Amino acid sequence: MKEVEFTVTNRMGIHIRVAAQMKELLENYQSSVTFIKEDERIDARDPFQILTAALMQGTELKIQAEGADEKEALDSVLALIRSQKD
Repeated sequence: MKEVEFTVTNRMGIHIRVAAQMKELLENYQSSVTFIKEDERIDARDPFQILTAALMQGTELKIQAEGADEKEALDSVLALIRSQKD
């Protein structure tokens, strides 16, 4: 399992467009990716879970990936989130 700590910096947070892109991106990977916000576990493949978690600017998360291609999946999710301007 790979894990990183991450603070959401985008002023719009992780919103519907990013959540939809993440779902599509993760279809290329076998690993599961989970956001952890306090005690809440959020499936990164599920846009509805992402939206209801209200991952706004300043939210501190742990992002975990587990599986055969966990490093690549985690790196791709981080790259997607960091590339968002709004």
